[in-house]
Amino acid sequence: MKKLKTQLTLQNFLQFALIFVLVGSLRHVAWGFSTLETAGQSCQVAFIRVGDCGLFWGYFQALAIDLVLVVLSLAIVDRKKRGQSTRWYWAGVIGFVIVSIYANLLYGLVFSQTVPASADWPVLSRLMVYGKPFVLSGVLPIMLVYISHVISEAQGQPETPADVPPFAARRVREAQAGVLLDRWEQSNGTKTPTVAWLREQFGEVVGEALPVDEADGAIVLWRSAQGVSGRRPAEPGRNGTG
Repeated sequence: MKKLKTQLTLQNFLQFALIFVLVGSLRHVAWGFSTLETAGQSCQVAFIRVGDCGLFWGYFQALAIDLVLVVLSLAIVDRKKRGQSTRWYWAGVIGFVIVSIYANLLYGLVFSQTVPASADWPVLSRLMVYGKPFVLSGVLPIMLVYISHVISEAQGQPETPADVPPFAARRVREAQAGVLLDRWEQSNGTKTPTVAWLREQFGEVVGEALPVDEADGAIVLWRSAQGVSGRRPAEPGRNGTG
């Protein structure tokens, strides 16, 4: 129970951090979108009179970008656990991060305050002042993606390895190995993969080590389900050819 409370506290802290990052990045991105509208133009939204319509809608557009970044980041972690491709999801994350960095940089270049150069380090201080908006503009969007990944990973993990019975953990690994073997079948047909390949893929996708006997058993079950007969492929350190 104490470990569960600790984990919940960590997740709550991460969620609060995510909210703060979201709020912190909205202003700059919203201002960037507002520059596409007529400055200071008022408008009527439902029953509310808005003084700066461009900035008002800019906040909605900025919030949309940040929320999409969070959703894509969570989806990437989920698809990785399922052994599915995340290529196009990463393309979306990179694209929206670039937009967010651009909006933050635009705000920084326009409103960045002048910092006096240091008398002791004049050249270095000038370089740091010049690079300030370029460096800091990427902090919030990258942090947003990073925290989203951490939250998703934390929620996807069991409370503690001792909380999962060994037989249940083995069934989970067998199911995960089965997903990887299905992916193998899509590209290679009924050609039998090696235990080494399955263990390597399992480690990359799941992030855990798949025991040799479980990998071997998963391949045996897969061959049986596919109706594959004949000798197994040669494995490093064992005899036999496929």
